[in-house]
Amino acid sequence: MSSLQALEKTSLLTESEQYKSSSLKTIEKTYHSNTESDYTEKIQELDRKFKYQDNSDRYWNSPQFSLLYGTPLYDQATEAQKIILNHLYWFVMYNFTATSETQTIVYNKITGGVFAQVPGYETIAEILDLESEQELSHIHVFRKVCYQMLKSIQIHQFLLQIFVLPPILVAPISSVV
Repeated sequence: MSSLQALEKTSLLTESEQYKSSSLKTIEKTYHSNTESDYTEKIQELDRKFKYQDNSDRYWNSPQFSLLYGTPLYDQATEAQKIILNHLYWFVMYNFTATSETQTIVYNKITGGVFAQVPGYETIAEILDLESEQELSHIHVFRKVCYQMLKSIQIHQFLLQIFVLPPILVAPISSVV
């Protein structure tokens, strides 16, 4: 190996080490930022205090984010019915959100398990574990709000009959109230 090749190899290693060092600093900064801005306790407090009856008389989104908005059926609905249609739209969107967060947890567990085994990348595994814990809190709140809303508007039993949910899936839903 010529001295020029050795110098180029050393230069490449140095650049690689600098990049790795820079990346690890960014990862550490992200982890500390995520732990400092963790709203899990606030979400859990809202979860404990939420009562659909206390929030059932107002829109949860702008009216245009309601089921059937812009249709003659929506236009003929009473204000109370429009609010329920708004809540049902929220239900649909947050069911989708909870499903995507569930998938995020699965991917985080797989990816975190890999990174935990790679020296120097343990912090990434910790970030993914923290995110998964936060996602679980979100999912619980979404399920609770959705369950209370559906039960209150008396659509709960109808949905259970349509989807014919096995008892194993229904029991955890009713335990969140």
